Amino acid sequence: MKSPQRSSPARNNTEDFMSNFDPGLIHHVLLTDPTDFPNLTMSGKPRAKKTPTFTQHAHSVGFPMVSSGESSSMDDENGESAAAPTPQSREDQISQTMRRAFHDMVVQSLSSKDWGSLQQLILELHGEIRALIPRRTDLHNILNDEEIRNLRYPATTLDDDDADDDGSSNNSKYLELTVKAYLPHIIKAAMSLAQLESEDRSETTSAWIADARRVVESFTEGVTTDTIYIGGGGGGMKPLPYLVCSVTYLQIKAQMCRADVADFHLSRTLAPRIQALGVPYERNVFYRRFGLMDHNGGMAVEDITSVTEKLPVTWEWVKGMVQKSEYGVDELRQSEEKRVKLVQAVGWVDSILFFRGGEDNGNSNEVIRIPEVLMQDVGNIHSIRDATRVAVNGSALALHASTIAGGNIALTSSDQALPAHVEARKKNLLDVMAQRAAASRDLYENRVAEAVVELAEAMATSPLSTTAVETLTSRTKATMRGEDPVIKLLDNRMKEVFRGMVVWNPQTAQATTNHIPVQMKTGRSILGVIGENSGGSDVFRTQFLKEAQREFTRKGFSIYASDLSQTCLMATKVIHLMCLLYGEIFISKMILMACSD
Repeated sequence: MKSPQRSSPARNNTEDFMSNFDPGLIHHVLLTDPTDFPNLTMSGKPRAKKTPTFTQHAHSVGFPMVSSGESSSMDDENGESAAAPTPQSREDQISQTMRRAFHDMVVQSLSSKDWGSLQQLILELHGEIRALIPRRTDLHNILNDEEIRNLRYPATTLDDDDADDDGSSNNSKYLELTVKAYLPHIIKAAMSLAQLESEDRSETTSAWIADARRVVESFTEGVTTDTIYIGGGGGGMKPLPYLVCSVTYLQIKAQMCRADVADFHLSRTLAPRIQALGVPYERNVFYRRFGLMDHNGGMAVEDITSVTEKLPVTWEWVKGMVQKSEYGVDELRQSEEKRVKLVQAVGWVDSILFFRGGEDNGNSNEVIRIPEVLMQDVGNIHSIRDATRVAVNGSALALHASTIAGGNIALTSSDQALPAHVEARKKNLLDVMAQRAAASRDLYENRVAEAVVELAEAMATSPLSTTAVETLTSRTKATMRGEDPVIKLLDNRMKEVFRGMVVWNPQTAQATTNHIPVQMKTGRSILGVIGENSGGSDVFRTQFLKEAQREFTRKGFSIYASDLSQTCLMATKVIHLMCLLYGEIFISKMILMACSD
C-alpha cells in the first residue's frame, strides 16, 4: 500500500503564493507575453486611462449640479442632474441607486446638524490614503483622525433670536461653520493623496484642491453662499452636498491610486513569478475542481475511463474531433504530431471558434458547448468568435461597396494605402458597425447601409445611380442578417487562415508545409509561444503577426487584417496553453481511446 505523499516545503510555498491570486488572473498572465506585462491589471480590465474630474464624478453618482445663475436642491423633482449619464446595465443602475441613497442619507444628516456621517466618511478616506503607504507609519499621523473625531457642532453658536423670519440667517451661519470646519481637513487629505498619485492622476486632484481653497477663502472672508461654483464652467453645488461629494470623489481617486500601485507591482514583480509557477498550479487547481486527484494527493489521471466520466464535455469534444478528422484512426494512433494537429485545427478552430450553430448538419438549435479544459477561456472564445463575425460581415460589406463602385480600388485584398477620402469613409463604416448595442436592429441596419453607400460613392469614379444605391442597401441588410451567401464564403476563408496559423512555425515558413510540435506536452509551435523565454516570445509574436496579416490580406480581409492578426495570435496562445496543461496527460489518451471506440 502506498504511503500518503507529503507536500514539500517548496510546493507549500508555491501554493501559498499562488493562492493569493484569482485563477482567472493566473490564466491571463500565462497567456501574456512578458513584453506586455506592463499592460496587466489585477482586475483583468484595461487600466482606466482617463481620470474623472470632480464634475464628472458628481454626475456619475447622481449629485445635482446647478447651472450658473440657477438654483437646485437635493430634493428636486427628478432627484438627479440632467447631465448625469444613464447607466448602461442593470448592475450599474442598482449600484448608482445604492450610492445615491447613501449620499442622500449623509447630506440629510448634515442638514439635521449631525456631523457624524461626514466624519466617518473622512476617517475612511484617511484609512484609504494610509493604505497606499502601509509601511510608512511615520507618515500616517499627517492625517489626524482625532482632530476629525473631536469636531463637534457647538449648540450655542447659533442664536435663534438672531435668525431671520425664515431662518435663513441661522442656515447661512451653519453652512459657514460646517464648511470652515471640514473643508480644510478634506483639502489636507487631498494634498496627501496628490503626492502619492501618478502625474496624470494627480492633475484632477490638484484642480479640485484649487477650487476647494477658493471656497474656504470665500467663507473665511464672510461671503457665505448657498451655491458653490466649480472652476472650469463645471456648474455648482449646494455646500453640504459639495462636502459629501468631495470626500467620495477623493475616495474614488484613492481607490484608483491603489489599483495603479497594485498593477505596477503585478507587472514588475508578480507576473514573472506567476508565469513561472502558473502551469503546474493551474493544472492542480483543475484536478481538484473536477475530482481528478487520488486519496494520496496525486493526480488520478491514469484511469482514462474515469477521466472521461468526470470531464464529459471534453470527452464529447474529443470524440467529435476524431469523427471529423481527415486522418484515419491508424494514423492518429501512430502519430503524436497528427493528434496535436487534430486538437488545434479540428477541435479548436473548426469545432469551437468557427462552430456556427449547427449550420453544417441542419440543426440550427445546436449550441456550442465549451469543454471543461477550456472553461478559463470562455471570455476569450466569445471575444474571438465575435471578432471573426464582425470582420466577415464588414469585409462582405466592403466587397459589395467596391463591386458597386466599379472595383477600381482593391479595398479588401490589398495592403496599399487608400486615398484619404476613401480611408475616411472606410473608418466611418467600421465606427458605425461598432455601435451595434446603441441602436435598434432597424436603425442599426439603416446606419450601416448609409455608411456602405457613402463608401461606395467615395470609391466610384461617377455618381451612383438610384438603382445601384437601392441594390447596395438591399445587399447590406441581407449581409447584416446573415442571408448573404458571401458570408459563408468569407467565413470559410477566415477559418482556413486560422487553421494554418495555429500550427504555424516561422522556422519552416519558407517551406510549403507547416510544422506541428512533435509532442503534445510542448503545447507550442516553438519556444516562446507560451513560456518563460521573453526573447523567444517577442520574436515569435512579431513574425506571427506579420505572417497572419499577410494571410488575412490575401484572403480578402485587409481592412481588418491588423486586428484579426492579434485575435489569431490569442487563439493560438489559448490552444497551445491548453495542450501544455493537459495534452500529454490525458487529451492524447482520450484521442487514442476514441480511436478504439
